Amino acid sequence: MAAPLADGMRFVANRDGSRLHSVSAPAAGAALAAADQYFLVECWRFPSGPLRFDAATTFVATYARVSWPYQTGTSGSSVALVTPLADRSQLTFTAAINQ
Repeated sequence: MAAPLADGMRFVANRDGSRLHSVSAPAAGAALAAADQYFLVECWRFPSGPLRFDAATTFVATYARVSWPYQTGTSGSSVALVTPLADRSQLTFTAAINQ
C-alpha cells in the first residue's frame, strides 16, 4: 500500500515499548517527555476485499506501520520535534487480532 488507509489509530511508544500514548486522544497528564525519542505505531482496518472487518468473524485484520524516530528532542529542552515520515526508518506488516 502506497498510502495510509482512512480511519486509522496512531500510537506513540517509548523506546522499549513499555508506554503507549494515543496521538488522537492523549490521556490527561500523559505528556511525552521532550528529550526522549519515540516510535510511531499506526494501524488501519482494511476497507474492502477479503480482509475487511466483518462482525461475524472472530478476527480483525490490520495493516500496521511502525516508524522511528517519530519525535526527537535534546536533553534539557522542553521542545520536541516531529521527524518527517520520509526521514524515519519504517516497517510495515499485516496482523490478525483475535477477538
